[in-house]
Amino acid sequence: MSNSGPSMTRCLACGTVNLRILLAFRYRKKKKEEMALRPLGSLDVLHNDSIKLDWMFRHSLINDIVKGVYYLHSGEIGTHGRLRSTNCVVDSHFVLKVTDFGLPSFREEENYSEYDFRDQKKLLWKAPELLKLTHCPPNGTQKGDVYSFGIILQEIVLREDPFYPHTEIMDLS
Repeated sequence: MSNSGPSMTRCLACGTVNLRILLAFRYRKKKKEEMALRPLGSLDVLHNDSIKLDWMFRHSLINDIVKGVYYLHSGEIGTHGRLRSTNCVVDSHFVLKVTDFGLPSFREEENYSEYDFRDQKKLLWKAPELLKLTHCPPNGTQKGDVYSFGIILQEIVLREDPFYPHTEIMDLS
């Protein structure tokens, strides 16, 4: 099965450096194909006030996520497991691509009883039924992906962080 369906980044290579996993993805830049070995990007276009996001553009971003999640759920991969806006990148043509999928062998089970509070913001996209588990499976669930998609949908519609306006009263430091 190819790892490059609609709205998906193509993973070309992976490796480790100083116990950190590095991934190489193919992307297009000015009609020249390049291979980039870099940390994953994010859907930061939402927080850039200089970019006008009319409803047609927002619909396009949402449609790209739907295509990507549908591709994952209907194929061999089955789930994303850690879907959040930081795992969505926008290319130079403003096409949203879902990334950081299909890598459960690189992941450990998430243990929420001893969770590092420096990473607790990542839990905002995690479905409540998965947070209730002592150990979350590395590949997550399709229902959990749908919950995460709902949080991303809220981010796109409001152009705010997850759970806005309640993030001001949450201590995420």
